[in-house]
Amino acid sequence: MPLHQRLECENKAELLVWKLEETESELRKSLQLTRESENRLMKMKSAVHRKSFLGIRQLLKLNGYDDQSLYYDDHGKPFLRDGTHISISHSGQYCCILSSSKFEVGVDIERHQQKILRIASRFCHSEEAIYLKRNDDIEGLTLIWGFKECVYKILNQKGISFKEEIRVLSFPEKDSSGSGKTLNSSFAFEHLLIDNYSLILTHKL
Repeated sequence: MPLHQRLECENKAELLVWKLEETESELRKSLQLTRESENRLMKMKSAVHRKSFLGIRQLLKLNGYDDQSLYYDDHGKPFLRDGTHISISHSGQYCCILSSSKFEVGVDIERHQQKILRIASRFCHSEEAIYLKRNDDIEGLTLIWGFKECVYKILNQKGISFKEEIRVLSFPEKDSSGSGKTLNSSFAFEHLLIDNYSLILTHKL
C-alpha cells in the first residue's frame, strides 16, 4: 500500500503518509537518487531504515520533487531548494513528510511502546503530568514526546532541554489541536492516530 494519507492541515501545510508494505526493490522503482543518497542508502544496515529512506523519496515525488530537490544542513535538518519548509519522520511501518510554503513545520510519527515509560522523567515536566490519564498513559506520553520532537526539529538548536525548555500548554484529544511554547516562541500542533501510532504536526506561530 503506497500513499496512506494526504491531508491539508489547518495551517495550510500538506501532510503525506506512506505505509511501507513494499519490498526495497519495489520502492526503488522510478526513483533517481543522487550519488550522495546512493552512498547513504548503501551504508544503512537496517532494512527498515532503507525502506523509510526510499519511502520518503516516493512521497517527495508525489509532491513534485526529485531527490536532488532535498538537502540537509550540518545538523541534519532537511530543506527543499525552492524554499518550501519541510519536515520528515518515520517509525516502523510508516514514513511521512509535512511541507508548507508559509510556516516552519515539524512532524513526528511514533509507535505507542512501553519503553516510553522508562524515559518519561527525562522529557515530561511535572506541570505536564496533569494531561496524563494515569501514570502509564503511553499514548499521552507519546504525544508529549512527539510535540517536543517537532519543536526541536523546527528550532534546529543543539542542547535544548525537552523537559525544561519545551512545554505543552494545552493537550488535544485524538484528531484535534493543542499548543505549546519554548522560552521565546509559541507553537500549535495537531494530533492524529493511525493504527497504533501517534502523528503530531506542529508549526511555529
